[in-house]
Amino acid sequence: MIHTPHRTDRLSWGALLALIGLGVQSLAGRLPEGHDTLLHYYRIPALSALWRQGILFSRWMPDLMLGYGYPLLNYYPPLSTYLLTALYWLVGQRASLAAALAFGLSIALMAIGMFRLGRGLYGRAGGLVAAAGYVLSPHLLYQTYERGSLSNAWAMALFPWALHALLALARRPSARRAAWAALAWAGILLSHAASSLVFAPALGIMGLVGAWAAGDTGR
Repeated sequence: MIHTPHRTDRLSWGALLALIGLGVQSLAGRLPEGHDTLLHYYRIPALSALWRQGILFSRWMPDLMLGYGYPLLNYYPPLSTYLLTALYWLVGQRASLAAALAFGLSIALMAIGMFRLGRGLYGRAGGLVAAAGYVLSPHLLYQTYERGSLSNAWAMALFPWALHALLALARRPSARRAAWAALAWAGILLSHAASSLVFAPALGIMGLVGAWAAGDTGR
């Protein structure tokens, strides 16, 4: 049987959708009660109260810590809090559904990102293997279902996108590619501080290796 490029593409994306479904299927029922789950829920009314007052960003959240207030966003990246609160209002003020959607979107994003990265390096089959290994990795499953760390999950979702953007920039430098690489890295910084510190050396090394490998172009 001859497989045309379009048929192969459809099969690859079908397999990727099945992988995403496998990764998110546990979110369809009762959301796992991770160590950080309630912490995410507590931040929804705190941020919502600020939004009602027209305050789009505040390092100090006066309603946390039993009303004593807490400088949460002085130390904690805001992406997960903002995303969860926005989803909470979009789905009719249902916190558990908003959290499930937030985790599900992170898994879908990391699967697609790792597939694109692996496909660029090793072909379609390599991309599917890389995506499966990433989405079903014990660390990711632990962060999502045991810890309930939405911020960590979103940082992991952006890792392959940042690496893909940086390697693309190394191969063919341009202002647009530099902007995409910067945005992907900024998203990681806004997701989880510790993860960004762990990932930064690997990202830097891979960027240098990619630039060295593309060095024969003279650019």
